[in-house]
Amino acid sequence: MYATIGYIVPEYYKFPGYLSPSLGLKFADVPNGLAALSKLPVLGGAQIIAFAGLIETTGFFQAASTTDGRGPRDGQFSMKDSTETGEPGNYGVGFPTFLGKVEDPEARKTKLAAELANGRLAMMAIIGMFFQDGLTGSAWGDWSLYTTSPLRAGREPRIARNFFGGDSTSYASFDPAKELGVQDPIGFWDPLGLSADKDEATFKRRRAVEIKHGRIAMYATIGYIVPEYYKFPGYLSPSLGLKFADVPNGLAALSKLPVLGGAQIIAFAGLIETTGFFQAASTTDGRGPREGQFSMKDSTETGEPGNYGVGFPTFLGKVEDPEARKTKLAAELANGRLAMMAIIGMFFQDGLTGSAWGDWSLYTTSPLRAGREPRIARNFFGGDSTSYASFDPAKELGVQDPIGFWDPLGLSADKDEATFKRRRAVEIKHGRIAMYATIGYIVPEYYKFPGYLSPSLGLKFADVPNGLAALSKLPVLGGAQIIAFAGLIETTGFFQAASTTDGRGPREGQFSMKDSTETGEPGNYGVGFPTFLGKVEDPEARKTKLAAELANGRLAMMAIIGMFFQDGLTGSAWGDWSLYTASPLRAEAAEVDEPPKPPPFDPAKQVGAMEPLGFFDPAGFSKVGDKEGFQNLRAAEIKHGRVAMMAALGAVAQHYIKFPGFETVPAGIGAVTTPPGTYGFAALFLLSGAMELAVWTQDPNKEAGDFGDPLGLGQYNEEFRNKEINNGRFAMFAAIGIISADLLTGKDAIQQFG
Repeated sequence: MYATIGYIVPEYYKFPGYLSPSLGLKFADVPNGLAALSKLPVLGGAQIIAFAGLIETTGFFQAASTTDGRGPRDGQFSMKDSTETGEPGNYGVGFPTFLGKVEDPEARKTKLAAELANGRLAMMAIIGMFFQDGLTGSAWGDWSLYTTSPLRAGREPRIARNFFGGDSTSYASFDPAKELGVQDPIGFWDPLGLSADKDEATFKRRRAVEIKHGRIAMYATIGYIVPEYYKFPGYLSPSLGLKFADVPNGLAALSKLPVLGGAQIIAFAGLIETTGFFQAASTTDGRGPREGQFSMKDSTETGEPGNYGVGFPTFLGKVEDPEARKTKLAAELANGRLAMMAIIGMFFQDGLTGSAWGDWSLYTTSPLRAGREPRIARNFFGGDSTSYASFDPAKELGVQDPIGFWDPLGLSADKDEATFKRRRAVEIKHGRIAMYATIGYIVPEYYKFPGYLSPSLGLKFADVPNGLAALSKLPVLGGAQIIAFAGLIETTGFFQAASTTDGRGPREGQFSMKDSTETGEPGNYGVGFPTFLGKVEDPEARKTKLAAELANGRLAMMAIIGMFFQDGLTGSAWGDWSLYTASPLRAEAAEVDEPPKPPPFDPAKQVGAMEPLGFFDPAGFSKVGDKEGFQNLRAAEIKHGRVAMMAALGAVAQHYIKFPGFETVPAGIGAVTTPPGTYGFAALFLLSGAMELAVWTQDPNKEAGDFGDPLGLGQYNEEFRNKEINNGRFAMFAAIGIISADLLTGKDAIQQFG
């Protein structure tokens, strides 16, 4: 309520004088709505947060007497609301003026009821104002801004909005579909048309935000995983006696986060976001100046979004080569998008099960559990007892070869007959509609009615395109007629009669319909489908025909969805053969027309294809003719193999050899988590990153893994290259085995032998 009033009042009145004399900022200079945040001094924001925190955490309205419903706080820096054990919200003062209080219980009850209603309305109002303000720049909107509203007759196509600066459109010169981030297999994906106006400033703003969110998500995903295996030693908060080991993993960690620790996190993020942490006077690296006091138009959005002139994620060095930077940024975009999906999945899984990895004991109905007990009847649609013993969905109509009874989600596992029949009636109805729809998609390709669809609009049947595009020509009243007819059938029991001997039942409720067949024989309305002429009296013949109808309906539901998708993707439900240049169906014709040329590159004949396995690529990563792709994979394999050989050797050697100063560090994986071994690991991590980024860079003109021969050994030949690859593959298995056994048993590589 305060927020809503605070949104409205500045439209008509603002305080005179200065909001911040030291900054020369007047109240009159502060815009209304969300835009006011851009002018809010940092210390002013801190005061607001501190005041709210003071009220929330210190029991501001609390008194020694609790006769008015106020109670004591619980815990250090925490507050069990002082009214919740008595009369919630009654702090003994009058709201909203805090002057006086209502002694009469009945009058107080009436006023509190009114306050609740007003508060609920205000919560809806302020959220609506936030949304409207964020969308249009004003909590009241501005009709002149809604140039693309469907309520505007004859509106022009959308022009560039220039949300983030500039006074002209870049429509003609800027194409989002050609920007970084358009990657296979999706290509340019913008189903909401957010980039349809081709406003470069808006696009770059969103791209900067996407990159920033992706980077945060990558850190967050790593931060979710690492604590499962390693936590810092010592105290997170010495003053509270809180150790890192006491902090649970995942979302539960928030319950242990000290208030000041949370404030530090927010303050640090705010510092980076609002002060241009990576900004410099020079803008040659794509960084631009900030705009406004303590506000930040992202310093990269006017140049190359996300390029702050430092290397991510280590912030060491930067990529000077534009092509290499483009490749790395494309990879970062893809990884960031994946990380955003991953962290949201972890949050959801964690919130649902208490762990980002789930808990097997919770999944009692998992199809992976052998011999699990079936779920009990739910009786979704009425009744107070289960029909489990007398009803078996696996023996009902629709169980057909070759699939048999197919219910992978276990929806019928409770064997509730009422629920099953409700779903069967819905399935039959959807199947029938899908069969009509499929026929309706096909027929106009060969035949259309003569004459006019809408004489008043001069619209002929021949003018209506096929498929989804027909919706663009559908008159409004025609669409209303279709909806009204379907609603009439659905809600009034069109096929219902006084007699229910044919499986039809009465409707339930005014203008509502419990499907009239679901209590008898689902889908049997007593008329013949699809012509509605006559009905099948013989029960066995009807069973056969209904089984065929079920199968056809299921096929039609798949078919119509496929047609919709194909139509939406290509503009035609049948596609266009000329577009399918890579179709495997073209292979035979291509062979007849022109035999394929021999591939210039065959991965099966490269170094590393050795007995007894020969060329081993069951996943098909290496394609014939793709030399560049193979070289990338081979370089990664050799590099990983070399690291694994060093790791396996080091895992054995550290049992016997300790560097001076590291005598107390245990052997095995424990060395990583025990100081000073932790510092050594950090040094190795940084050293390997430096070598990876600056020294051991692959020369495209050399074989994969060829970084020269500084010792002049002269062993770079096929024999030694095969040996190195073979040993590296063995070492990768060995290193993984040593680490896994160490994590499982706590013994190092030598101790594992007994």
